[in-house]
Amino acid sequence: MFKAFKSEVLKLKHSLTLYLISGVFLVELLTIPSYLAIIRNTYAIQAAIYFPMMGYCLLVSIIALQTFEQEEKANHWQNVNCTQKRLKLWISKLVTIDFLLFLPSALLWQLIGVVVNQTVYANYVGFVTWLLLIFLNHFHHLLLTIFSSRSLTIIVAFVECLFILFASNGVFVNYFWIPIALPVNAILAYGNSRATQIIWALIGWIVVYVIFNVITLKIPKNRS
Repeated sequence: MFKAFKSEVLKLKHSLTLYLISGVFLVELLTIPSYLAIIRNTYAIQAAIYFPMMGYCLLVSIIALQTFEQEEKANHWQNVNCTQKRLKLWISKLVTIDFLLFLPSALLWQLIGVVVNQTVYANYVGFVTWLLLIFLNHFHHLLLTIFSSRSLTIIVAFVECLFILFASNGVFVNYFWIPIALPVNAILAYGNSRATQIIWALIGWIVVYVIFNVITLKIPKNRS
């Protein structure tokens, strides 16, 4: 398994995925802490949380598309489909991206916590944001695995943006069956006992999509 992870890390070098994630992290690092240092109020913090979340939906959908395009260029998926360790290889791809997405989420908010002098809350937001990115990563890759539709992936990303916008206004507070709203609900419930329940529900949804990814990978599929 370690060799599979190492191989995926090497593939990410000089890849569009790495440039996208690093670029987003750099832009956020240069803008959000400065913005919060100048404007110190609740609305500014909410904007710094929820607007990037909406952008992450599009970011992860593009990353998923890039991953699929990379495999298509590699002899039309032969690197994945023609190996006995197909499941291990594909899961390694997803988990490698999960860890890479730590940059624009948890690490960024650790730095923001120092700026706004709310370290505990910022670390909490960063952790929840990372869970959102992990969820989006596995969901969008599953979506592409099943439907192989690039346009559908982008459309779903825009719909996710709308759900996050509505959720930030408290529309989906008690809706555990809408996973995209759970990270927002977890942040809104900070300091409340419900926050733990919401986080576990989100982790549960991530596990569900991991299982679905495994199931779809077990099904032989010819790609052209």
